[in-house]
Amino acid sequence: MAEADSNINLTQTQDAAPQPILTPATVALTPKWSEPEPAEVSESAPAAPKKKKLFLLLTIATVLLAGIITAVVFVSKNASSKKESSERKAPEKVSSLEMVTDEQISDMNSQAETVFSKKLKIENPETIDKINIDAFHNVGMLYMETYRSGEVNSSAVEMVYQIQVTDNTGTEPVKRQFFWGIEFEVPADGSSAKKPTELMLPSLVFDKWGTNACLDAEMITRIAKQRRSIRENTIDKNLYLPFEGQDPSEFEPHKLVNSTDQVTDAMLNLVKPVVEQFLEPFSKSFPDKMTFESADYFGLMVLASPDRSENIVVVLYKVGYLDETTEKPEHKTLYWYMFFDSKFYEGGQVDPYTISSDRDSEDARDWVYDPNTTYQSLRSRLRNITSGMSGWDYSDNFPEENA
Repeated sequence: MAEADSNINLTQTQDAAPQPILTPATVALTPKWSEPEPAEVSESAPAAPKKKKLFLLLTIATVLLAGIITAVVFVSKNASSKKESSERKAPEKVSSLEMVTDEQISDMNSQAETVFSKKLKIENPETIDKINIDAFHNVGMLYMETYRSGEVNSSAVEMVYQIQVTDNTGTEPVKRQFFWGIEFEVPADGSSAKKPTELMLPSLVFDKWGTNACLDAEMITRIAKQRRSIRENTIDKNLYLPFEGQDPSEFEPHKLVNSTDQVTDAMLNLVKPVVEQFLEPFSKSFPDKMTFESADYFGLMVLASPDRSENIVVVLYKVGYLDETTEKPEHKTLYWYMFFDSKFYEGGQVDPYTISSDRDSEDARDWVYDPNTTYQSLRSRLRNITSGMSGWDYSDNFPEENA
């Protein structure tokens, strides 16, 4: 695997400016009034001015009354609208997969395929024309619930799909298969399902493209259990389509990698930005008179259990820093690493959301004074991690220290 430089730049996002709040315009009633022609009266008749004043007062009173009536009607209608809105309840959702109709399943399949096609295009704008979806096939559903105070708080139906593609991004076409899930709120009255929601699935990467999906449908079920209680599960291997001529009943779950040659450049490039999120604060935590200078990817190590049900992938970086605590400033090197526990699978699946280390990786003070950060002692340290783990093996492709 070629050595790659690390760019320690975090993208910062700014909150969008708040949008103006629109309010209804105030409607003013503007009466049309013109002064009446003066009547011919004698000098001894002083009533005309009072009549004119009374006419004006009555006109204003009429306008005010009209405004009050209009306001009362408006408030009354508004109150009635709010009452109707409060009384209008959200449609009841299905409480069992038996309640889901064939029409709703057909509608969800259509919506799901549209969402996935758009998602794939957004994720792979440069290669989408070379990725042909051969099959988008439903293999079952999950009915899930969440609870609060002992009562059902929310529920959803998760549709699970077997997706087969022809990958033409390389020199030769390659057939690929994976599984993907999406949630729906399904009304009990048989109307169209609403609010499809993509799941937080692991990253699946191939040589030149990728998506969020799983290599096996069983993984989707395992992930769903972390969010909700699964009450019904109709995922069935008998519903699977054959792949590359293989009987679906013979599909085996994918195992975790057990050697570095199973970790592709695409998988490594996927996790580097995650690792560098920890490198950024690390670079700012050097003690006084010590200055961070650089961090370059240096090597990879894989520790695996005998049955490949567990593994540890160690990503190693070579960090350069300036030490001015000595009489003469020196440029020094330490070897910094992060662990990925059981996150790398054969076939390109990586779940980088949780990473760990055997010490505080964000604090450089725990590293610059530790003799285990020298190259040779670090290799011994990492190999000794498997002590007490019967049958665990390791492989590494660390280059020579001076390479």
